[in-house]
Amino acid sequence: MRKIATLFLGVLFAGQAWAIDNYDFSAVCSSGQTLYYKIRSSVVPYTVEVTYPKYVEGDYYSGYVKPIGNLIIPNTVTNNEITYSVVNINACAFDECSELTSVFIPESVITISEYAFDECDNLTTVTFSEGLKTLKRGAFNECVSLTGITLPQSITSIGSLAFAFCRNITSITIPDGVTSIGSKAFYWCSLTEVSIPTSVKNISAYSFEDCDESIYTIENNAKYLGNSTNRYYALIEAVSEDIESCTINNNCKVIAERAFYRCKNLTSITI
Repeated sequence: MRKIATLFLGVLFAGQAWAIDNYDFSAVCSSGQTLYYKIRSSVVPYTVEVTYPKYVEGDYYSGYVKPIGNLIIPNTVTNNEITYSVVNINACAFDECSELTSVFIPESVITISEYAFDECDNLTTVTFSEGLKTLKRGAFNECVSLTGITLPQSITSIGSLAFAFCRNITSITIPDGVTSIGSKAFYWCSLTEVSIPTSVKNISAYSFEDCDESIYTIENNAKYLGNSTNRYYALIEAVSEDIESCTINNNCKVIAERAFYRCKNLTSITI
């Protein structure tokens, strides 16, 4: 709940209970769970985002039944004879929904916001549809049971901590359209294989820190933005202590300080 607490800065009266409604309507989805929606646009095109229902004194209110099992988020939802497209999963929408086991993200969803599925301990499978563009900070942070993921080709950015502490993720292919990977995006995963396309222009510091299961080969085919906004770097800090080889192509202009820090098993570099 610590993520939600940062989202509210309202004036509170000492010693007095307070509650904030966070949705406009609710509906049962095809997989049987009640989802809560906040209207983003009440004119054509009508759009909504999936959210959590209510916030009471620093926590979810006691009557909230968190969704469990296999969840199918719909493309559209109808309320008062208006059909809305579901375009966003709101910040903390499914935070600590520990009994969720799988999630289907429809093609209408463009953004998965901050900590949307944070600490969903039993979430093993996420199915992404083409249409998703942005995974924001901590979207699947600490989803410790999450295994293989296939990101859609439509995605363009992966936020910081997006898959941090997902210890069962062993490989990832970054789609061709991705331009940035945030700080600690895959922190403490168990990656053994990473594929990074030439579209990536920015890999922030520590994106792959403590991926300690031996990343054997990483080909850096893009320009990576470092701490200076005007300079392009190769690897930012350590990718893994166990990296054995690295290939850097002609797009790289500068190899930054500590670029291969702690790469104690590195035996081959091609520049």
